[in-house]
Amino acid sequence: MTEWTREQLTAIEEKDCDLLVAAAAGAGKTAVLVERIIKKVIRDRDPIDIDNMLVVTFTNAAASEMRERIALTLDKAIEENPGSQRLHRQLLLLPKAGITTIHSFCMDVLKNNYHRLDIAPDFRVADETESALLKIEGIDELFDMQYEEGSGLFFKLLDSYSGNRDDNKLKDMVLEIYDFVRSTPWPEKWLNEMAKAYEIGEDFDFIKTEWAKTILDYVNIELSGCLNELNKAYEISQIGFGLEKCAIQLFSDLENVKSLIYFEGRSWDSLYEAFRSIKFETQRQVTKDGDKDAYEILKELRKSAKEKIYKMRDEFFIEDSKGIVSDLNALHPLIKYLCHLIMEFEKLYSGMKKEKSLIDFNDLEHFSLKVLTEENERGVITPSPTALSLRDKYSEIMIDEYQDSNMVQEVILNIISKREIDLPNMFMVGDVKQSIYRFRQAKPELFLDKYDRYSENS
Repeated sequence: MTEWTREQLTAIEEKDCDLLVAAAAGAGKTAVLVERIIKKVIRDRDPIDIDNMLVVTFTNAAASEMRERIALTLDKAIEENPGSQRLHRQLLLLPKAGITTIHSFCMDVLKNNYHRLDIAPDFRVADETESALLKIEGIDELFDMQYEEGSGLFFKLLDSYSGNRDDNKLKDMVLEIYDFVRSTPWPEKWLNEMAKAYEIGEDFDFIKTEWAKTILDYVNIELSGCLNELNKAYEISQIGFGLEKCAIQLFSDLENVKSLIYFEGRSWDSLYEAFRSIKFETQRQVTKDGDKDAYEILKELRKSAKEKIYKMRDEFFIEDSKGIVSDLNALHPLIKYLCHLIMEFEKLYSGMKKEKSLIDFNDLEHFSLKVLTEENERGVITPSPTALSLRDKYSEIMIDEYQDSNMVQEVILNIISKREIDLPNMFMVGDVKQSIYRFRQAKPELFLDKYDRYSENS
């Protein structure tokens, strides 16, 4: 019999909450998941049938392996208790249990609801090669139409992003952004909000934008690292012999970097001026009889911090707030037209697939989302009757390799869960931190590792 750790037992037995299990490779996550399923089916005081659970795996192979593990456990339990009708029933239910990939689950949703969608009942899923060829055909047709229409914004986009040779760079850009937005629940809304973000009042402080917030998150982390390096260098200068001049210099460096952190968050221009004015003096030398080894270490630490700060200055702080806002406003019509091109491509590509009774893997998710949601008279998205029916069916939803799910899959799985959710606020498009939501809601957060040590890189 397997001996479980305290953390593993908690993951197996915890009830009535959202549960996130994070652990390094080889820590036994799949074994814990299988044990949790078995416990729910045959060991709880109030057991549930195995076909009343949805277990989402990352691959078909993982789903097959999980079925095999559960079957072996059931076989062993039947050997110990051959007269148990419940155990025999679970073994019979196992082949049709919802142990599947997200795409197989979506396929079942579509097959049972195709009449509610604008797709043929005999639809099939295109393979990657077929889908790629259709996309190339679609983007070529779209650009031919744009050349015929002769829009000034289209030609300005070409000039800005493709140069004088050909239009391949702009075509690739349209396709790449299209693929990206299809991983969001409502692509058109996402595109519209992204385009709108470029339209900013002239007196608006750039530091209040999402771009600045993302930049400052990165800068803050880098500055903390620079401070650590300079502090280490300063400590060495205090201990090493003949490094007094270096110590004075490093103390000054530390004050300069602390001043950058002081300006962070006040206004873009104050931080811009602070970065543009910061200077590091030429490296002071060790005395002739000083500690040369210690000197080389502190010199490298100082050099590393200095290079990082100069790199941030030259990458992010090259223009004041007024200049950046002016640039964003100038880009707004181009970005808006680029978003228009992406949606026009989506219409062309969808039409081509419809003619051939094809859907692609992204369609599986988005069509399922359409079946599982509906919009009320106030424009609020709510679960559809189909979603509510699935909520009644599944007593528990378990997801293996959860970190690999995209936001469309996240919405689908939340819609059919019994937890009350606020869809409009949960998945605000345009929020650069939207993916953090799923982890913020987990309770409790468990870290399982067979060496009783959590690896932050796992």
